[in-house]
Amino acid sequence: MSKIMRRSVPVVMVSIAILSLLAACATSGSSASASTAATAAGAPRAGLVGEFLFDGEVKDAVGSRNAVAEGTTFVEDRRGRPGSAVAFDGKASVVMLGEGPGYDVFTVSLWVRPSSIQSSYANIIDDNHRDNINWVSQQNASEANSYHFGVSNREGAGVVVYYRLQPEVWQHVVLTKGPDTVAVHLNGALVESKPSKVAVNYDANAFMRLGAWGGGGRFWSGAMDDLRIYNRVLSPQEISALFSE
Repeated sequence: MSKIMRRSVPVVMVSIAILSLLAACATSGSSASASTAATAAGAPRAGLVGEFLFDGEVKDAVGSRNAVAEGTTFVEDRRGRPGSAVAFDGKASVVMLGEGPGYDVFTVSLWVRPSSIQSSYANIIDDNHRDNINWVSQQNASEANSYHFGVSNREGAGVVVYYRLQPEVWQHVVLTKGPDTVAVHLNGALVESKPSKVAVNYDANAFMRLGAWGGGGRFWSGAMDDLRIYNRVLSPQEISALFSE
């Protein structure tokens, strides 16, 4: 009996060791799979209603907008890939994205590389804004590469947040209009946020454009890439993920 016990103890210990090893492998495999899934996910997909990657075309990858480009060219993107970003000459270039989404809560994510010289009030993205109607992100008058994101509201005041870009450098801009705030993030970090609890003052003429104003002129010079539009406000973690993509 004692001999059997002496032989059984090592068998049990070996069995436990094997089970522990298998469990460790399973846990490691699960973690690796989760990490791979997170990496593969890339840009957040929930609430994504427009995605323009500009890889040699101005097609909406997730929606049905038929964008039209005029006077633009395709250039090297921030990763060095040729023909994978859209360039604007600051004179007549524009990408017409179509009817604005009309959301009171939204996020616009966009990579930009501005030229050093811009026209007054150069528009990065415009929703056919006018005085306290719709919204826009444009240069502050003639102050080169100093910009604001202005959102109208139904109380007649509007809300404006400000940010500055460096010329000839790729930078990630995220504009958000939430139920309580209007904000701008640059390269994954919050630049400015202001309270805004009133709905956007949209009219029937809302129409999104890149690189120009809906009222004519105000052409922007530089390159843009990876425009994404969401029908919700992205979290700081999601904004950071987009910057690190």
